[in-house]
Amino acid sequence: MEDSAGTPPQNGDVFQLMTDKSFSSSDIYIFNTITLGIENDEDRIVKEFELHQNYPNPFNGQTTISFTIKNNNPIRIEIFNTLGQRIFSKNMGRLNPGKHNFLWDTTNTQNSLISSGVYFYRIKIGKQLSRVNKMILLK
Repeated sequence: MEDSAGTPPQNGDVFQLMTDKSFSSSDIYIFNTITLGIENDEDRIVKEFELHQNYPNPFNGQTTISFTIKNNNPIRIEIFNTLGQRIFSKNMGRLNPGKHNFLWDTTNTQNSLISSGVYFYRIKIGKQLSRVNKMILLK
C-alpha cells in the first residue's frame, strides 16, 4: 500500500512548477510526486580533506588556493620554491567544515613580491595531514 503522507521536503530539494494559467486565490492545486532516482553521495564525501588546484594556473599577480575540510582543525598554508625553501606561511586558524578559498598575492613572508617560476603550496590540517600541489607564476 502506498504511503499517502509521503516524505517531507529536505535541504537541496528542488520544486519547479510551470503553468500557462495565472494563479488566483480560489485555485486549488494538488501535487503528486515520484522519486526518479537517488544520487550516490559516496564520491562527494570528504574523507579528511581535499586540496584543489589553484586557479588561475599559471597566474600573474594573484591566485586562489581552494581546499575542502571535513573537521574543524587548525589550518596552515605554506608556499615553497623549487629549492624547498618556505617563502610564505599563514596560519588560518580553525575553520568550519566545507570549502574554503585563500587568495595569495605573490608576496613572501617579508611582504616582498616574488619572481616568476614554479612554486609548491601545501595545506596542513592539524599536525599530521598535509597535501601539496604545484603552481606556476608568470609575469
